[in-house]
Amino acid sequence: MDNDIKKPVEKPTTLRKWLTNIVLVSMLFLMPILSIYFLSKGLNFNRGIDADLGEYGTLPSFTLFDEKGKTVTNSQLNKNALVVHFSDMASPQSMGAMHYIYDQFKDNSKVKFITFSQKVDTLNTFSSFAKTKKIDSDKWMFLTDTTGRVEAMQKSNFIVPDSLLKIVKKLDNSLILIDTNMVIRNYYPVSDTMQLNRLIVTLSKHMPPIPKKEVIYKPEIEK
Repeated sequence: MDNDIKKPVEKPTTLRKWLTNIVLVSMLFLMPILSIYFLSKGLNFNRGIDADLGEYGTLPSFTLFDEKGKTVTNSQLNKNALVVHFSDMASPQSMGAMHYIYDQFKDNSKVKFITFSQKVDTLNTFSSFAKTKKIDSDKWMFLTDTTGRVEAMQKSNFIVPDSLLKIVKKLDNSLILIDTNMVIRNYYPVSDTMQLNRLIVTLSKHMPPIPKKEVIYKPEIEK
């Protein structure tokens, strides 16, 4: 008989009710405020990314050759966003920064990378670097010449604007973003990780997304 008797349900105390109400009211007021705050932070960040981009001239016409001796012209690079830098392979930091960005976009067919060098004798050094890092030479090209064209381009067409001189100290220690219309959009110092990450965000935002590979499951046929 005792087992059939139901025990009375304990009612929450006044204190528990009071605390529960405070939590609920706090959530109702704080959640919208926090959502608006983080949304505004995101919008401000995106505006800052776009504000970084300027128009600092265009990629000039050129005919150069790569580490394999193949001729490459500027017209072959149309419709691709480019990340370029000038290097004689003497700066591990510069090459490391370039490889860091390359690694993020090596599967994106719309982004290409170029290392311009005035020194032809650095071809073998780059070839060894590319082999060690397993770099796709059609994706990241090492271009040079024997006529002084690279040096002329560097002096005449890649001039760091006054507004960026506080950030970009030297041209050969920066990565340069060129858009699909061959317009130079910004310079990013290789020593500044924050700036390199801004470059990644800019490319991610403005480049078309990489189509996902469709995986089709094929069950094994029983024998």
